[in-house]
Amino acid sequence: MKRAFLPAHWPCVLVLAALALPGAAGRSALRQEGAGPKATIGQVVPDFRFRDFLAGGDGRQKLSEFRGQPVLIVNWTDTDFGRGAAGQVEKTAKELVPEGLVLILLDTHNKTAPEIEASVMRLYPGSPARIQQNQKPPIEYLENGPPPDIALVGVDGTLLAAGSYTVDLGKAIKLVGAELKKREKGWGEDERARTARALVYGQGRLAEAKIGVEEGLRASPDQAELTAIRAEIEARFDQMTRTVRYFLEGGQTLRAQEAARALAVAAKGDAQWEAQTAQLLQEFDGQEVARELELDRKLMALLAPLAKKAPDREPDKLRKFATEAGATRVGKRAQHLAEIGALAAKK
Repeated sequence: MKRAFLPAHWPCVLVLAALALPGAAGRSALRQEGAGPKATIGQVVPDFRFRDFLAGGDGRQKLSEFRGQPVLIVNWTDTDFGRGAAGQVEKTAKELVPEGLVLILLDTHNKTAPEIEASVMRLYPGSPARIQQNQKPPIEYLENGPPPDIALVGVDGTLLAAGSYTVDLGKAIKLVGAELKKREKGWGEDERARTARALVYGQGRLAEAKIGVEEGLRASPDQAELTAIRAEIEARFDQMTRTVRYFLEGGQTLRAQEAARALAVAAKGDAQWEAQTAQLLQEFDGQEVARELELDRKLMALLAPLAKKAPDREPDKLRKFATEAGATRVGKRAQHLAEIGALAAKK
């Protein structure tokens, strides 16, 4: 049994990119926590469903839905050990999340959801992280140094590193940079596959990639890699559509509008997708969503101080705003953030 004597609160760091291909290569059942095989270096990590993100999510929950992005998971607590690990990774995240890195802060002390959210708000204001309660990914770690552990999975789904935080974190961060470059340039054995993946993951031009793949398949109908990419493209469009709905329902209306516009860019060149996206964009011209947009602009102004420092008087301001916003989706979000801010301010 691996390092059973170590304290449970040691953090571990895990860098992952989504792996399982859609279609035939990705139809295996999602692994339940603690069940099924675990990946070792050189293997594809089994698909895996994350628990609901407490903050920072965009509707994606499965590991495979993050395909094309490196995902950094930090097992942490708000003790000295956990803050050291999370703090170091936060510096990397602020630089690389805008470039495509996904950071997940995963609590290891089984605290309540509000307590976890409050700790992040207090310790890492403006964090770009997705926050989650304790969970174990299907990864085997090398015993090559003291904990916490790290693991890196490339954009193609292969586990590249899995070992000690102190030994392997620097190497993993360098590899993240390489994976982000691969995301921009594409990857695969076939040149058409590399071009298509660069369009999908690096530029967000899904319809253009789809057209290129279809042309390639007409010339080479049995090209397995192009067939797999066609499934990836369809899955990515569906995910982007769900993201718009996720933000709308969660009272993040400005982010929903931004995601809808990105979807329109992705759809350009495919008549069916263009029609679907145009219908979605029309919703933002409706009276109800227009009201939510107006409220969200005001809420973002109130939240601006929380991106720079721990809450002070902000919870009172948010609570007042939530009362004025009433039963709107933005109002409900503001009320939740006020409660988290009040809890964070007590620490």
